[in-house]
Amino acid sequence: GGKMIGITGSVGKTGSKDMLAHVLSKFGHTHASKRSYNNHIGVPLTLSTLPADYKFAVQEMGMNSTGEIATLTAMAQPDVVMITRVANTHSGFFNSMNDIAAAKAEIFQGLCKGGTAVLNLNDRYFPLLATAARKAGAGRIITFGKHDEAEFSLLESRQHGIGMTVLAKILGQKLQFEMQMRGAHWAQNALGVLACVEALGLSV
Repeated sequence: GGKMIGITGSVGKTGSKDMLAHVLSKFGHTHASKRSYNNHIGVPLTLSTLPADYKFAVQEMGMNSTGEIATLTAMAQPDVVMITRVANTHSGFFNSMNDIAAAKAEIFQGLCKGGTAVLNLNDRYFPLLATAARKAGAGRIITFGKHDEAEFSLLESRQHGIGMTVLAKILGQKLQFEMQMRGAHWAQNALGVLACVEALGLSV
């Protein structure tokens, strides 16, 4: 009866997984993959320790080849999927960035019917990912990023001694919060995490 959230992307997977698990633990019993348990060994290990009474589960998924994420998402069957960003960190295993984006989009193959996709509107491969999500039967796509049209829009991230102050506009409402991390990319991923909270019907 719990909800499964799957996270992938070329960068920021583990940090976003940890942030989301931390946030969801405030709402109920939350289970998440340890460290970077995101491959053909780590995902089954994490799922095999899933408590019967869990309310939320966060599963990171990675890949080094075509078809790997398709296998992992079929095991996890997520209700919500977040893709942080597509980048060329897998260039040693793929011929092109389009191939990397297509491999990441495999995560939608396991998305529960009517599930939600959380996507970075700044990602140059957003159209490809959004199309894949819709074809897989996603009932909703929530966007985040440093983009005026994103539903979870980063307005500014102000760095300071112990982290940064994040200014955002979320579903039309201004929001300010603190992070003990630095970097606009982490601020964007934090908005993706909050978008996952929204996707689960919880109070952002």
